[in-house]
Amino acid sequence: MKTHILANIGNRNLTIQNKNGGYDFIPSQSFRETTEDIWNNFGDYEEALRPMIIPAIIDKYAEANLHLFVSNQDEVHESDTYFEGLILQKFFTASYPELDVCIITLRDAEGGIDPTNDEALIRFYRNWLKRNSRKLSNDNVVFFDSGGTAQQKASLRAVLEFELPKHRLEQYYGKKEGDATVLKKLERNAAEKLFQKRQLRTLIEHYNYGAARVLLAEMNESNTSVELLLQLCNYLWNNMFGDIKNRLHWSNFPKAVKRHPRANDIKHILEASFDDDDFEHSYYYNHAAWLFEKSQCAIKTSDASTAIISLMQMLEVYCNGYISCRTSYNIAENYTKDSEALLSEISGAYKDVFLRQTNKHLKSFSVPVAAFYAHILLDQSGERDLSQALSTLKNALSMFARNSFPEDMRLDTMRNNIAHRGKGVDLDRFRQHYASVFNAAETLCGKHKGTFDDLNEVICELI
Repeated sequence: MKTHILANIGNRNLTIQNKNGGYDFIPSQSFRETTEDIWNNFGDYEEALRPMIIPAIIDKYAEANLHLFVSNQDEVHESDTYFEGLILQKFFTASYPELDVCIITLRDAEGGIDPTNDEALIRFYRNWLKRNSRKLSNDNVVFFDSGGTAQQKASLRAVLEFELPKHRLEQYYGKKEGDATVLKKLERNAAEKLFQKRQLRTLIEHYNYGAARVLLAEMNESNTSVELLLQLCNYLWNNMFGDIKNRLHWSNFPKAVKRHPRANDIKHILEASFDDDDFEHSYYYNHAAWLFEKSQCAIKTSDASTAIISLMQMLEVYCNGYISCRTSYNIAENYTKDSEALLSEISGAYKDVFLRQTNKHLKSFSVPVAAFYAHILLDQSGERDLSQALSTLKNALSMFARNSFPEDMRLDTMRNNIAHRGKGVDLDRFRQHYASVFNAAETLCGKHKGTFDDLNEVICELI
C-alpha cells in the first residue's frame, strides 16, 4: 500500500546560506524573483540551499508519493511559490531516491488561483482529488501542514476530511523544537471549522453582526482583530455611536488592522470629529451618513423595514444636527428645552409659509417641522443642491406629500406602520417610489460610501 503526502508550500519552506554560514529565509517582497533566479541557476545555488519543515514528513515516509501544491497567479505576485516548488522537487528527488515528487499548480479554467480565495481553493482541491481518485485508490493519504496561506491549509484539510474515510487519512504538522522539526498529529476538525468560517462570512456579508459575534465566540478562536471590528460594525449598525467613542480606541486594535490598507478609514470612524461648528465634519453629519448607508445596505438584503426606519432616522438626525450647527438652538443635544423655544420662533416668522405648504397650523415640534426649518436654513445659505435634496426628502413626509406619494407609501406612515402596527412594506413598490428620495439622500450625506461593505471585506480577510 502506497502513501501519498499532500502538502502546500509557502515562503518558509526554503532557506539559503548567508555569508556567515547561517541560513536565512528568502525575503517575501522578492520571493518569486529570487526563487526564479535560483531555479534558472540551480547549480550555482545547490550547495547553499536547505529545505525546511517538509523533510520531517519525508523522513517518516521515505518511499511515499509527495504532492506539493504551489501558487502561480497570472499577474506576478512575489509571494507565489511556483519556482520554489520546482527547486524543492529537484532537491528532494536527488536526496531521497525512493521518493516520487509531483508539483501541482493551483490553476483552474480562469487561470492561476488566488491562494487566499477559499471558495476557488475548495473547488480546485475537490476536483484534483476526484481526478486522482483512481491513482490514490485505497492508499493512505497524509496531510502535512507545511506551509502556504491559512486558506490553502484550511481548504485542503477540509476537502480531505470530507472526502476520505477516517482510517485512510493521517494529519500532521511540524513543530519547531530547537533546530529540529518534530511531527505532531492534527485533530480531524478542519471541515467543521471551515464550515463555521463560511457561516461567519455569510452573517457578516448580510450585516448580521450580533449573530456573527456569537458564532465567533462559539468557535473558540482568539482573533482580536475580527472581534473588535465586529464590535465596531455592531455599534455602527445599531446606532450606538456613543459606545464607539467610549469603548473602542484605535490604540487597542492589533497590528493586523493598523497595517491594513483601509486602516485610515477605520481610524476615521473611531475618531469622527465632534466639532459642531462645521456641520459636514460634525458628529451629526457622520451619524446621518452612516444611517443612510445602513438604509442602502438593507435594500441590498431586501430588508425594506430596516431601510425605511433608517432613512427616517437619517432625516431626523440630519435636520436636527443642521439646525443645531447653524443656530443657537441645540435640539440635537437639548431637545426638550430648545425645541419649544425654536417652535416659538418658527411660529412667529414662518407660520404662514408652513400653513401654505401643509394646510396645518404649527402645534408641536416634530421631524416634519425640523425638516421644514432646516430646508429654510439651507435656502438662506444659498446651498441650492442641498436645499433641493432636502425638499425631496421633506415631501416624502405625510405633512408635505399631498399627491406626490400614495398615502401608504409616505415615509413617516410606513415607519409608524412598521414600528407600531407590525405592518410590512412591499419592496418593489418601495423601490419604485423612493429612487428619487435615495438620490436626494445621497446628495445630502453621501460623502461616506461603502463603509459597511468595506469593513465587511476587511473582516473577511482577517478571519
